[in-house]
Amino acid sequence: MVCLTVFTGLHWNSPRWNDNYIGLLADIVGTSAGVAVAFTIIVEGLGSMVLLIPARIKKLKDEGRAEERKAQKDRLEEAYKRFGFEVDGKLVLPRTPEVEEFLSGNTDNRS
Repeated sequence: MVCLTVFTGLHWNSPRWNDNYIGLLADIVGTSAGVAVAFTIIVEGLGSMVLLIPARIKKLKDEGRAEERKAQKDRLEEAYKRFGFEVDGKLVLPRTPEVEEFLSGNTDNRS
């Protein structure tokens, strides 16, 4: 509507109103519609990039962190099964290079 008003105002005193006002009006309406569509596409495109892409990146990072926490928890449980021993009724892990390497995930989980 803004484009329609602006273009009509710009061509209000045009001599083309007298010659072929339907053609001029069609040009104004067509141009206004094109500008409106182009503006909408640009705004929606930038809006989705600015608003939706960061949310998707955050979601992917959170999923990755959750997977890493689960993998670390699984490694810790496996380390307790493999290397753990009981001291005063509690299961503990020795701080040996082998256990540290296993917990860091640098091993290929050989038995």
